[in-house]
Amino acid sequence: MPVSDPKAKATVWGTPHCTLPELAAFANGAMVRYLDYNDTYLSLGPAHPSDNISAAVSIIGSEPEKLRPTSRETADHSMFYCCAAALVDGDVTLATFDERRLADPKLLDLIDWTKIVEDPKLNEGYPQGIPNDVRITCTDGTKVNKRVDFLRGHARNPMTDEEVVAKFHRMAQSVVTDKTAATILDLAWNLDELSDLTPLFSFEVTAS
Repeated sequence: MPVSDPKAKATVWGTPHCTLPELAAFANGAMVRYLDYNDTYLSLGPAHPSDNISAAVSIIGSEPEKLRPTSRETADHSMFYCCAAALVDGDVTLATFDERRLADPKLLDLIDWTKIVEDPKLNEGYPQGIPNDVRITCTDGTKVNKRVDFLRGHARNPMTDEEVVAKFHRMAQSVVTDKTAATILDLAWNLDELSDLTPLFSFEVTAS
């Protein structure tokens, strides 16, 4: 696909050519696999690098879409959008990706002020952790900095039972009734005592 095509936003490594993200992922993945001892790769992480890096880089390379996501699928894969929403709302939930929110001028303005930089020193912390360092400069010159090596939910920074329950209820809203959600939770917390798992997967969803 020619570079001039507006859909050609992902780079084929080692060349000046750009193409669709999925095609770049295929080409780059083939090159990585050719050089990677994929089946003998051992690490703390569960996946092979050649199965992931080419796709990840191709997706990240589609930067214009990530700066102005027009769908939930693009927004929840946009670090720009998710960071901006987290700063404005204090959290990222299902409501973050509502269609109306994607065009929120407040979020889009903050995205325009956001810069994402890969830091080799942070990369050294992977796969033991997933280090991220956020630095914010306010309009009055105040600077705020926070580094997190182990995100909430990581094995070295686990969620509390209360946090797990709260997250489940947020995700279950508009999908099942509160009564059904409570039943599912009760079954899940006693999973080791169940002789039949059928009830855990037998429930009605609410009308969309």
